[in-house]
Amino acid sequence: MNCRSLLLLTVSIVPFVGCSQGQLDADETLVSFSIALAEDHCGVVTADAMVSAADFSPAIGPLDLDVSGDTIVGRIPDVPVGTGRLIQVRAHNAEALVVYEGETLVDVIAGEPAVASVELYRNYDNCPDTVDPGTDPGTGEVVVDGSLNDGTPATDLAFVASEVAFSSNGILYFLDLEADRIHRYEISSGALLPPLVGSSQVATMAVAPDDSGAYLAYAGGRIDDFDLDTGAGAFFGAAPDNISSMVVTGGLLFTIDASGAWDTHSVYDRATGARLAFDEWRDTGRSFAWAPGMGRLFFLNSGVSPTDINYVDIDDVNGTLSEEVDSPYHGDYSLPNPIRLLPDESAIIVGSGLLFSTTDLSYQSAMGLSFTDVAFANDNYYLADSVGAMTQIRVLDAAFNILSAHYVDGAPRALFRHNDALVLVAEGSAPNTTRVRMIPLADL
Repeated sequence: MNCRSLLLLTVSIVPFVGCSQGQLDADETLVSFSIALAEDHCGVVTADAMVSAADFSPAIGPLDLDVSGDTIVGRIPDVPVGTGRLIQVRAHNAEALVVYEGETLVDVIAGEPAVASVELYRNYDNCPDTVDPGTDPGTGEVVVDGSLNDGTPATDLAFVASEVAFSSNGILYFLDLEADRIHRYEISSGALLPPLVGSSQVATMAVAPDDSGAYLAYAGGRIDDFDLDTGAGAFFGAAPDNISSMVVTGGLLFTIDASGAWDTHSVYDRATGARLAFDEWRDTGRSFAWAPGMGRLFFLNSGVSPTDINYVDIDDVNGTLSEEVDSPYHGDYSLPNPIRLLPDESAIIVGSGLLFSTTDLSYQSAMGLSFTDVAFANDNYYLADSVGAMTQIRVLDAAFNILSAHYVDGAPRALFRHNDALVLVAEGSAPNTTRVRMIPLADL
């Protein structure tokens, strides 16, 4: 019997729609290969791949893939949508002998990526075991990545943001800790506005949802506010210690700093910079949701175990803080970032897809799907999550039924709704870049 070690191969097959070059129809797909050869033990110098099925003839391929250095790259275009698509991959040595091969069946659905796992087995007749007895003769991981360009407008920006905020006027705010500034991107013009440049080492930012102000906190506790017309910053106030988080809550600025026992919550008058109220023995936060109709700030706490959902009521008129309230569960549920508020303020939803009442933080329901971020429109939920290096946007109705799915380049960072479109912030194609993409709701 011919024993064979295997290489594991993951194949992404993605629909291409509206590409500027090599445009394909909506019912055709492209298989894209990028296979690392770091664990190759057989001296691969050429490779090919083919796709076949009972409902089309002849088969596509075998088409040559390019072997360059430690990588096999290539693609098979114009793969018809349908079931039972057989993908076959072969790799050859310098004598043109097949040293690895494998195949798998996959269903290709219009408008959706398909992911298939292929076992590429080593052929020991053509590539004998020449390593020491008792050692692994040659297994490794081979990854094949797909790519997608669906024609929706996208812009890559030359920075990476640690925090992202979005205003009702269509301005994206990106906190750049490397450059100690806030970058601003205007959706309507597709252009960067003058940045808000910090005066020292930046720690965190806060942005008013209506573009009425932006704030930077620095190491040591200083806070500056910025004139959004001129981009000029000026001293606003100072916390007694380093600020970890800030949130604009109406006419007040809410902060968490490291002073006192545990941490301290404070509120500052945005008009004067005066510190109106503060209290120690409070929790830190890692994701926030402000409910203006309730005057309540919800957050996922951090630095404690188990983590929980908390809220604090903030009186915008009198400048006071309530006691900090946590949920009744204390670790019973998975609570990953982010925390988001439903438009009617009836519930908050966290990254595991769980919903909790905004009244008393009691469990309400679960959609059964996790996400990186969520936006709301037309009584639907729009979930963004990662599929490899892509973003998957799933549309769910009010009963959490999946209505459709959509895929675009770049792993997601944040998702916002603006007028009749979604604004997706994702990783750019080049290192240290951020991608902004507009996706019309009508296309989803």
